[in-house]
Amino acid sequence: MRIEIEAIYENGVFRPRKPPVGIREREAVRLTIEDSDLLQKQAEQRIRLDPETARRIGDSHDFSLLEP
Repeated sequence: MRIEIEAIYENGVFRPRKPPVGIREREAVRLTIEDSDLLQKQAEQRIRLDPETARRIGDSHDFSLLEP
């Protein structure tokens, strides 16, 4: 199972912002830590399209998932 949980680190303990779903009390898990600043930078680097451009790309006949 793989889930993402936002947490705050305080007093030497990671505290989930919301109760985790699917994890039992005292269950061992593996954590991967990503700095929230890194997540913000990644979000800023994503390509943003206005709705009209996205529609034109979607309607385009130049791109097909069926073609190799």
